[in-house]
Amino acid sequence: MARKQKASKYKRKSSAELQRLRRRFRVKTIADVDKVRAFVQIPQSLAAGVEQGLVAEIAVKEFPGRTFPGRVTRTSGSLDPSSRTLTTEIQVPNAKGELLSG
Repeated sequence: MARKQKASKYKRKSSAELQRLRRRFRVKTIADVDKVRAFVQIPQSLAAGVEQGLVAEIAVKEFPGRTFPGRVTRTSGSLDPSSRTLTTEIQVPNAKGELLSG
């Protein structure tokens, strides 16, 4: 038995209509990239020494042999039971925009 499709109140837009809408309603993305937040997992054996304001350095694959200084801004406050690590947020100055967010 064939079912009759329910009429939709939404009309599908053509490609040309979508292009006109995109030009009319320009969407701008604003991001503060002067500071980048890095989330790292600290092993249980080192977690007791981690506190807000602690100076830290992060390394990323895209810049081999180079580190970026930052500071601990917060922690999760408890260890992850499966990995026994402390999730820690490090804020890194990024005035030159070298580090990408996301």
